[in-house]
Amino acid sequence: MEDFSSCCVSTKFANEMVMASPFSSLEYVITVARDIWFLKLNVRSWLEAILGRSCSNKYLKTANEANMQELHKWGSMHEEKFEYVFVTCVAGKTSEDMLN
Repeated sequence: MEDFSSCCVSTKFANEMVMASPFSSLEYVITVARDIWFLKLNVRSWLEAILGRSCSNKYLKTANEANMQELHKWGSMHEEKFEYVFVTCVAGKTSEDMLN
């Protein structure tokens, strides 16, 4: 289970992968993982997976304190309103881009 938990922190996903193993090929494990993700998991499991990932995006490492505070403020307002974190892809974007 530890191997599966290291790639996805959703407990249900890891348990389902353990029950489906061993796998005969990489293609098969990808198919099984996709089926589990879309057919056996619910929104709570998806959120568990998302919330368990650490944020190591480049824009966070280079953002100034004011931008970090502003990003945190907007993220907190979103989480308070919708009860889950805001997730976005920011590849190639700066903290300033995120705030505009």
